[in-house]
Amino acid sequence: MLELYYDGVKIDELCWGKISCANQIAKFSTKPDDNYSALRIENSFESAKYYPAIRADAIEIPPAPPSDCEQLRFSELLSYYSDSSDEQFVELYNPTDTAINLGSCSLIYKKKIYPLSGMIAAHAFYAHRGIVLTKNPSSSAEISIGDTAGNIYTSLKHPHGQRKNTSYALFDDDN
Repeated sequence: MLELYYDGVKIDELCWGKISCANQIAKFSTKPDDNYSALRIENSFESAKYYPAIRADAIEIPPAPPSDCEQLRFSELLSYYSDSSDEQFVELYNPTDTAINLGSCSLIYKKKIYPLSGMIAAHAFYAHRGIVLTKNPSSSAEISIGDTAGNIYTSLKHPHGQRKNTSYALFDDDN
């Protein structure tokens, strides 16, 4: 139900679906084939057929801004725990001069997505726990940094032959 108020008093309403309106106006159609639109004309709603003339070439879609997730780098990984999988973590590094909001970023591992949250300050590290990694994979496994749109920016292979309770650091000459 869509209601129109003036100075706190309901003066009109428009209904569709199974909702009944008090004004007894025919319900607004929700069927896509009907292509009806609601119009406010003076003191009441009316429905009318509406076929918009939209030219696809006239719509300008701005390019998506680059994702902050693209800047993140892996810095450390611990998968082969001693007592509990709660010991596992993936550490990320922000090499930029500005903080990165992790809300649109995620870790992807074996087709599972692990959303990130919070902020990572400029030139700071962020350890993510709660990811379930293969303890000591029989072959290389890959973990990726991506975003909520499904883009993948960087990946890291975590190899077979890891040692228990040993984290692996990634050193980059640029950092």
